[in-house]
Amino acid sequence: MCIFNFKNKSLRIFVTKNLILMGICMVSLFFLSMCHKKLDKNDYECVKKFQNIPEQIEIFNCGNSHGLYGFCYDDIRDKSCFNFGLVSQSLDYDYRLLRQYQDNLAEGGIMFISISYFSLFGKDEIERENFESLNRRYYRILSPRYIKGFSVKEELLVNTFSIMGTADNIIYDIMTGEERGRISRDLWEQNLLESSREAIDADAESACERHMAERIDGTGNWILNQNNMEALYDIIELCREKNITPVLVTTPYLHEYIEAIKSEFPDFFSVFYGLVEEIKKETGVVYHDYSGDIRFKDKYGLFFSVDHLNRQGALLFTSIVLEDCMPELILSK
Repeated sequence: MCIFNFKNKSLRIFVTKNLILMGICMVSLFFLSMCHKKLDKNDYECVKKFQNIPEQIEIFNCGNSHGLYGFCYDDIRDKSCFNFGLVSQSLDYDYRLLRQYQDNLAEGGIMFISISYFSLFGKDEIERENFESLNRRYYRILSPRYIKGFSVKEELLVNTFSIMGTADNIIYDIMTGEERGRISRDLWEQNLLESSREAIDADAESACERHMAERIDGTGNWILNQNNMEALYDIIELCREKNITPVLVTTPYLHEYIEAIKSEFPDFFSVFYGLVEEIKKETGVVYHDYSGDIRFKDKYGLFFSVDHLNRQGALLFTSIVLEDCMPELILSK
């Protein structure tokens, strides 16, 4: 009997020690994860902006990186503005973000719907190889009902134990306090004036291939993305329900990017602009195409890549768009 009690007591001690150890590990993981979320390399200073989204937004835009980097509202002092754009964001997720934050949108405002050449084409993003890594960010800013393929496991990895859901050198980031998001901010401040002709042409060819090649099927036809098409119509409808003016916009590109597409995919522009015309007729929405605008297409100092405006270019472009669409708006210089 004495031996039995001794063994039982040893077991209790063993179990207790392990539970304490597990508890310490869980608390440590949670603490490190909270630190990691502040230094997340995948944030690029974009997702964090949703932590302080303003109320009664009067001027705003959505979009992928072209919308993200193309619009800058820093010169607007008397209006509430916000940029919903994120790198590689689909129109489908544009709509989901607007649904989530629709109570932050002021009636009577204006929304610029950024439409890149490739926005309406290609397979659904859920079929792309990098879908999971891109989708993870939305666990930080959307409720589960708006997240594609939502899973509880991913929710825990992102918001509770994020340190376990990445292969990054987390400890180094936390110990050094390095904010990797600064990389993107620094890039936005750069321009192509110092780049060689060879580098610019190579960037144009690379962007063309990356944006266009996977959006054609085996028979050479452009793949229409039905989810993004439906999302675009839903965005326009949501705007009108809230008395917000939706405006379709294609941001400026350097002429090298446009010429690369013309050379490799000569039929693309007739397909793209034909589709835009259909959307305009069906919805009555206004479309402003700045892709080949003479004020930008040869101005290398306004771009950090052949298809992305830098901060200086974004400030100029935003002022031009607002003057075209809201001439009564006075910008503070």
